[in-house]
Amino acid sequence: MNVTLRQLNAFINVAETGSFTRASDKMHLTQSAVSGLIKELETNLNVVLFDRTTRQLSLSVVGHHLLPQARRILNEMQLFENEASSLTSLAQGKVRLAVSQFAASSMPAVIAQFTKCYPDINV
Repeated sequence: MNVTLRQLNAFINVAETGSFTRASDKMHLTQSAVSGLIKELETNLNVVLFDRTTRQLSLSVVGHHLLPQARRILNEMQLFENEASSLTSLAQGKVRLAVSQFAASSMPAVIAQFTKCYPDINV
């Protein structure tokens, strides 16, 4: 089983819009691409996510059950990406300090501890 985030995104968009066409517009894909993603997801999971008729598309019982979990997965992935992005921008650069003579004697220990915690920051 190889479920992709694109497949889950297509599943959520089709479920929310109730239409392959509207979901494809929202995702900036062709209708056939979105349909293919849903078919691949259904094949990978060995389930039917949508009940299809010539005039109507609706979530199947399985689709109703799996939709909240698909949303959680995509939300967690977004949180993961945001966290990774914020970590790459942290703890880098240069810090310049100005201290009084009174505090100067304690600074070497403070700087040593700081550089252990933040090795990519030059003090």
